[in-house]
Order: sequence, then C-alpha cells, then structure tokens
Amino acid sequence: MIQRVIKMTTISDSNKRTTLEDIARAVGVSRASVGKVLGANKSNIRVSVEKARVIRQMAQKMNYTPNLNARALAGQTTQVIGVLIDSKAPGVFVQRAAAIEREASRRGYRTMIGETHDNAEDFYNTYLLMRQHGVDGVLVVSHDYPRENQQIDHFFTHGGPMVFLGGPERPGHSHVILEVDSGIKLAVAHLRQRGHKNLVLMANTDSQYWSVKAREKGFLDVCPPGDSGAIVHFKQSDTMSDMRTSIRQLVRETLIPRGINAVL
Repeated sequence: MIQRVIKMTTISDSNKRTTLEDIARAVGVSRASVGKVLGANKSNIRVSVEKARVIRQMAQKMNYTPNLNARALAGQTTQVIGVLIDSKAPGVFVQRAAAIEREASRRGYRTMIGETHDNAEDFYNTYLLMRQHGVDGVLVVSHDYPRENQQIDHFFTHGGPMVFLGGPERPGHSHVILEVDSGIKLAVAHLRQRGHKNLVLMANTDSQYWSVKAREKGFLDVCPPGDSGAIVHFKQSDTMSDMRTSIRQLVRETLIPRGINAVL
C-alpha cells in the first residue's frame, strides 16, 4: 500500500509576509542592498550584477511582494495607477479601462480598478481607498452623475493627483475632454456626402448626462430645427426585449412615415 504524505500549509504560514530582512538574512547581505535591488529605496549603494541576480531569485523563491503602502509613505512611486469607473457604465467605458491597463503595462505600471454607481459619497470613498493603497494617481473614467455633480465637485475640491476623462469639467482638476459633438458633426457630414439628406439623431432627450447633451449640441449645430434633420426621442431600457420593442415602434411609427434614410 502506497501512502502519500501531503504537507498542509497552515494559515499562519500563508499569512506570513516575507520582508527585506528575511531576504537579506537568506542571501547574507544588508537590508539596504536588498532594498536597492528590489526598488524599495533609492540609496547610492552599489550591488554587483551577480549579487542582484541572487537577491531577485531569493525574493521569488520566498514569494516576496513589495509593501506599496510603505513605499507611498516614504514618498516613492508604487507604479500603480487607480482607475475609477461606474459599475453600470456602457461597454465602451470598460473598453477604455482595458486600454488604460494595456498602456500602463507597456510603461511598467499596473492598474487598480475601483467601481461605484450613482453615489457621490461612495465614489469619493472608493477614491480614498485607492489613495490609501498608495496609487500614484487616479484616472476617473466615469464621473457624470447629473443629480450629484455638485456633491462630486464638493468632495473633490482638494483631491490629489487625478485626471478626469470626459465631461463635465471639474473645477481645479485636469481633464481629457472627448469631443463628442465634433464626432457627431463628422458623422453627419459623412452621411450627407453619401447622399443621405433626411436624417435623425436618436437620443434620450430627457437625459441630463454630459455625453448625451454633447451629442445633441453637435447635431443641432449642423442640423438646426427645421433643416434636413431632427432629434428623435428614444428612451433606453435596461432589458434588451424592451429596447427591441421600442426600436420597432420607432421605425414603424416615425422613421418610415417621415422617409428617414439615415439614423445616428
């Protein structure tokens, strides 16, 4: 009969964090030398190529993970960027977060994702949690809450290093403003060049979201009321079946009777 003995890892073993001192003792060098090699300090200590290789191998063997909080407290970069996104945002926002992760990775950074939804206080607390974990800065992908925009401005009056992607603009902060209205204008020009003169923009005109209003503005700039275009009210739904029903009704009762030949 063959017996197999399996070594069980205890909770205390798995929770024990390997420190720079542990690695230094195992290799037989100073803690400062280990910190220099693993990026925990910026001292002028010189470490040979061979010794640095041994230190990195030992760190990997001992499952060393850097203490980002300690680095942040020491004023050092953690090479981590926070990405704050709405948990119910459209798929394009998730694609933006993925693009941020790819670009960050290419530049030697990692990303930490934080999600909230339609609550300014939760939004701010999630941001604070990221900062407490030592992120170097935060990219805010979703921050347009029409009913709570004033609260968000209040919470982030004295925010740390952060960049807001898209509108609305937040006083005193850096932004990357997406020219949604310009995109709509280019789309209208493209359709007209292809001979489509009678066109409409489908939009939820009841919405107060910045992106929706920016689309409407761009469309009205090139298709003023009474011209060869119009905005057709379309209310989105959380269920695909309701969306299909609304679209069929809109096509049957509005688009076909009015001879619409292009839709944005």
